[in-house]
Amino acid sequence: MGVVFVLVLCSYDSFGLSTAQVWNSEGTTVYSCSHDGSVGCLLAKKSVVSTFQPEDKKQPLLSLAVTPEGNGLLVGAVTSIFWIDIDTKVTLRSFASHCNGGVTSLSVIAIAPELPLFVLSAGNGDKDRLVSVWRLQEAETKEPDAMLNVNEVVRTISAARTDEGLAVISCVSRSGVLTCFQFDPASKRKKNKVIRPSATIQVTFFSDLIHVPSWYYGSRFRWLPREIPTAK
Repeated sequence: MGVVFVLVLCSYDSFGLSTAQVWNSEGTTVYSCSHDGSVGCLLAKKSVVSTFQPEDKKQPLLSLAVTPEGNGLLVGAVTSIFWIDIDTKVTLRSFASHCNGGVTSLSVIAIAPELPLFVLSAGNGDKDRLVSVWRLQEAETKEPDAMLNVNEVVRTISAARTDEGLAVISCVSRSGVLTCFQFDPASKRKKNKVIRPSATIQVTFFSDLIHVPSWYYGSRFRWLPREIPTAK
């Protein structure tokens, strides 16, 4: 018996233009954020929707990530990243975005049990060519642990941990380049140090893509493959 997966993409939800959506690890709750500064929470089984705002001042919210334990939500805005307790909706702390554009890419990784979580963030401004690596802890810090030199605008970020206690971070750029980094949280490097990539792969070429305005699909899907003509 086969399994059918149905994916529904929506640019609008009940509280404005939806800019990002993310599920929790159990697949029971989906979170959404919007341009009007609201975060929505949908309990899938009960079809119950609730909303809240991370800060008193409204600003467009552009990206989301859920912590592995499911108790924390990271929200990327124009100038900041908010770390929110999901149960209380309280903002535990905020990080400066270090982006010229808004924070449009977020990822969270657990590298080792004895270490805090790490947050990876990137913006979509023309000068945003670095990925910030933040240590997720309540103690205030103005600088990230490290900066990853992608040298292009980043579209997506993903990460995995190795048995040696390292993080392997991959970033896909706007032009279709996959850039990989190795991040050692135990390294005694200076804060905000720029790390160079360990590998770079050209996944697709810019000439094979056409641009679709972000308002058409929302900000999640901006690129579509160009139709390749077939011989008659």
